[in-house]
Amino acid sequence: MPARAVPPGVADNSAPFIRRIVCAGYIVSLGGTLRDDGLAVPVETVFPLQPCWSRTAPISPSPTAGRPAPPAGGAARKRRREDPETRSEEQRVRAHVELIHENDYIWHVGELPHGEGGVHERRLSTDEEDGSSSLALRFDSDWGRGPGVPHADTEFFVRSGSLIYGGQEIGPGGYLQVPRGVPMDWIKIREGSSVLHWREYGDCGFDVEKAQWSPASARWETAVGEVTVVDSNDMEWTAAPTVGPITPLYIKLLHRDPVTNFYTRLIRAHKGWSDHRLAHHPCYEEFYTLGGKMAYNFGDIDEGTYCFRPAGVKHGHFVAETDIDWIIRSDGELINWYTTDEWVKWGGTATNYHEHDEAPVISTLPVRSRSRGPWSGDGM
Repeated sequence: MPARAVPPGVADNSAPFIRRIVCAGYIVSLGGTLRDDGLAVPVETVFPLQPCWSRTAPISPSPTAGRPAPPAGGAARKRRREDPETRSEEQRVRAHVELIHENDYIWHVGELPHGEGGVHERRLSTDEEDGSSSLALRFDSDWGRGPGVPHADTEFFVRSGSLIYGGQEIGPGGYLQVPRGVPMDWIKIREGSSVLHWREYGDCGFDVEKAQWSPASARWETAVGEVTVVDSNDMEWTAAPTVGPITPLYIKLLHRDPVTNFYTRLIRAHKGWSDHRLAHHPCYEEFYTLGGKMAYNFGDIDEGTYCFRPAGVKHGHFVAETDIDWIIRSDGELINWYTTDEWVKWGGTATNYHEHDEAPVISTLPVRSRSRGPWSGDGM
């Protein structure tokens, strides 16, 4: 491999890796150089071409096989609460979505039980086993719902219009988070509003009976945390720590789970920001673009583009064409593991088809909508 450039003052903690996968008679070799920059131990990277696995289907090879032991001082950080209804990250059935534009998707009648008024939803990403969903909501009339207890960690972010929660009104940039099993107050959303809505680790279920008369007794025994209401316009942008000669990104932290470190935050990159490196993370990363333009290995990002990227998928080669803002969610502490000198070899012997004209693809491609066009394969 070519020599690696290491920034001055940074220890060369990189290590080469090679991984071979046998798939339907084909041998896939992929590799490169893993860097941890003192932040974490190297771990294997995975193709951004992952199938969905249901909980009854075996996963082969084992996702944990060959991984290094957890760092000294305790087990690896948990990415979700201890709960019999949840399952490990490797068993999630949620698809890799990268890259779609919201406007390419159709509208469905909104699933917000016990509400009154007209609401439609675009389903940006869903987990059809536990009900986790990322949705864009359109309110065709004033909509409201009384007190109740959500079955999922529930979030609302106002893009336009307004939301009233328990008498407190928040406009564009307003954010509401309710942990699963925690009673929430009444809510009203104005006609014409555009709102992003997430449900995590549960479906759209909403219990109303106890919450109407005795909110304290309606709280689940397993519930963790309290309701969060934030107007992000009142928050200051904070420069994020950087590793290497990279100009900073800027953050507004909206919510962080005290148990799992699951977080939701606003991110801003200024025009000209770039990062040529390919990174992957130990947690999933999800973003919705609120405004601006950027190019990266999966295509062009602009207002309304969306991504749900499972843990381990490499991404990068970022160049911000304008100032750009996202709302980003991750189900644990986001650590950047970088790969350099990356390469992929893919092949086999074609026995009854033309090796070029009818060549197979590696598993399944990520979900992309029509306006994003085909993926170039950059970063594979």
